[in-house]
Amino acid sequence: MKKEDADFFIQRLENIDNPKNAKKIFEDARQDFSQSKEKQKSVKQAQQQKEQEEQKENKDKDDWTMDELSLLAKGLQKFPAGTKQRWECIHNYMQQVKTLDQIMSKAKDISKKTAKNQIDVKNKDGEPGSIKAQIQQEVK
Repeated sequence: MKKEDADFFIQRLENIDNPKNAKKIFEDARQDFSQSKEKQKSVKQAQQQKEQEEQKENKDKDDWTMDELSLLAKGLQKFPAGTKQRWECIHNYMQQVKTLDQIMSKAKDISKKTAKNQIDVKNKDGEPGSIKAQIQQEVK
């Protein structure tokens, strides 16, 4: 019960002239309080359910399959740095299965992990490998 509700209830009780009315006022207040609690509970449950669904949706979007990683690697090769609207091109190339933010974030993550771990990916000629090779290395 909110303070305002309690104050209103007390005021109504103070102004009664018949004890029978007090019981009616008390029962009404108790019913209002119960309904308020039920409403708060249902609102809270709805919010929790919405949050859980959003978390699941975000988790599903953040998980990358091998096919998606492969598309990203191919897109990064097909649209190298300096390409106009590079990220939009990669996004469209990937058939928009991920958001632009997710694509850019994953590319940065791969780049950081490669630099941080100093992964030395080389192709069969002994030259530095491609981003696709780096992604494959990350997945292993």
